[in-house]
Amino acid sequence: MPAQLMQTTAPGWRRVATPRYKKDYKGKHVTAEDFSYARGEIMKSPPDGAVCLLERRASEGAGHEFFLYLKWSWPHCGLSTDFCVPESWITQGKLVFVEQEGTGGSA
Repeated sequence: MPAQLMQTTAPGWRRVATPRYKKDYKGKHVTAEDFSYARGEIMKSPPDGAVCLLERRASEGAGHEFFLYLKWSWPHCGLSTDFCVPESWITQGKLVFVEQEGTGGSA
């Protein structure tokens, strides 16, 4: 899957390791090969392979699954789309962390 995922990752971005601590997820960039199952306020999800900003991690209460709240901006107009995906996508390999090539930042 990683080779296939890298084909759909936006140019100029590269895959990096998942942050060690969940508290460090905020402010990182992520991508997914398939965003069709994302939950959002609008019906249209971002295109597959889009790079999104991870804004926060939250659950709906004790004992509930955690979700990652993401933001993606439409390249043609700059309008932002907010949506969320299950945190389990990380362990399932459906969501990966990325950074811009040449930044050398740590994950």
